[in-house]
Amino acid sequence: MKEKLRCLILDDSLIDQLSLEIILSEYGEIKTTSVSTPEQFSQTICQNNYQLFMIDINLGTQISGIELAKQIPHKSQAWVIFCSAADCQKYYDLYKELSLRKFYLQKPIDEFSLRTYVDSFLRHF
Repeated sequence: MKEKLRCLILDDSLIDQLSLEIILSEYGEIKTTSVSTPEQFSQTICQNNYQLFMIDINLGTQISGIELAKQIPHKSQAWVIFCSAADCQKYYDLYKELSLRKFYLQKPIDEFSLRTYVDSFLRHF
């Protein structure tokens, strides 16, 4: 049996975390882990090899989700889907600098758009 692909969700909103988990649970080939703080994110990415990240940009802390994404190994083939309800234009330059395969979804998450990204991700892997 093929090993499941790993997804790490970072969102400080429990409701948003659960929404993402529910949608991703319909994909049997993806195993999700959720965290809610930058510290948990930093600890968790060291413990496993993740292929997909879903990261909230505005975490209510001094560090943004985009800045945290810099911790993802550059050799990684990982995909990152950033999500935010806030106007994130001020983060655009940081976003552009990331060398990862990255996407953006506005909250509230449109399920069709999310599924489109996830389906493309699964075809890639």
